[in-house]
Amino acid sequence: MDRVNLRAARRHGSADRLELFLPGAGVSGEIEVPDPYYGGDADFRRVIELAELGADALIARLLEGA
Repeated sequence: MDRVNLRAARRHGSADRLELFLPGAGVSGEIEVPDPYYGGDADFRRVIELAELGADALIARLLEGA
């Protein structure tokens, strides 16, 4: 969900079909979901917020195309 993960995934194939989660889901204003590993509770909560925001946006985007 960040550029480091994207680069790693692209090395394993389908590079043209891969993109960052938030922009791909249609979330504007945010680019990456940061890695909270070395952070505190607030960092993990922010990742959950961004993941939920992205999931909601992706569901809405998919339903529009249905």
